[in-house]
Amino acid sequence: MLLPSAEYFSGEKALTRVTKNEQLQAWFKNIADQISALEYTDATIAGRKIVQLAQALDEVQEFHQLESNLQVRAFLAETKTFLSNMIRNVNVKVNETFNFFVYSMLVCRRRSL
Repeated sequence: MLLPSAEYFSGEKALTRVTKNEQLQAWFKNIADQISALEYTDATIAGRKIVQLAQALDEVQEFHQLESNLQVRAFLAETKTFLSNMIRNVNVKVNETFNFFVYSMLVCRRRSL
C-alpha cells in the first residue's frame, strides 16, 4: 500500500490509481488541441468558443463522475481558471489597448519634463 507513495516521492512516478480510459484520453487531447487552435482575431468568436470549452469540461466531469478523483478535480479547476483568464484577455479590445498605450506614453512624457 505504501509502495506507490514511495515511488511518488522518488520524483519518477505520479501518484495515481486511475485506470486507462482511451476515450477520455482522446477527448482531453481534442479539447487541448481546440484550445491551442483558438484564433483571437475576433474576440466574440474566441470568447464564445472558450465558454463552450469550459462548459464541456463541466459536462465531462459530471458525466464520467470525475469529481471523485481529487487530482482530476484540481486539474479541471485549474484549466477552467485558465480559460476564464483567457476570456478576460480576449475581451480587451484593440481600441482599449491603444488608449492605454497613449495614456502610458503621456504619463511617461509628463514625468520626464
